[in-house]
Amino acid sequence: YCLAYAALRRGRDLRAGLWLGLGLFKFHLVLPFVFILLLRRRWRAVLGVALSGGWDVLLSWALVGWKELLYYPRYAWEINRHPFMRVIAPTNMANLRGLFTGWKWAPAASPWPEVALLVASLALLLWAARQWEPADSSDIIRWNNGWSVAMIATFLAGYHGYTHDMIILFLPVLLLSGSI
Repeated sequence: YCLAYAALRRGRDLRAGLWLGLGLFKFHLVLPFVFILLLRRRWRAVLGVALSGGWDVLLSWALVGWKELLYYPRYAWEINRHPFMRVIAPTNMANLRGLFTGWKWAPAASPWPEVALLVASLALLLWAARQWEPADSSDIIRWNNGWSVAMIATFLAGYHGYTHDMIILFLPVLLLSGSI
């Protein structure tokens, strides 16, 4: 994110997208930001993410093969759906998913908390996209504030948000405190 920030500040959207794409191994921390870039019509940045993501897929294929590569989404889905495995604990997440699933009223079999989570996440990302105008870099404070809102919304809307994933919030903290 630091490298993507620097590239976007300089108007090098493709390079920023390439940097972001390298983070797709933690796709839940990148894809919401890419959605904001899509909403802001930053096509070259999205292209960079796609190119870098394509490289990630090819590298994964070379390392583990197609069978394992295609199995991963089903594996990730299964460990999310079986809380008894204790691999994924949504109630311990410091994001919207943790907030929505941490209440006792949210029955495990009901789809409503997930539907409400999706609606709230989309609304948050839409709002964040309106707060940031990446093409207008003339006012650095406004640009940094918009970037920071987009980063915070990305973390909150991400499907996984463990404490260690909060490291992506360090850049917005520095930007908003005026340390950078």
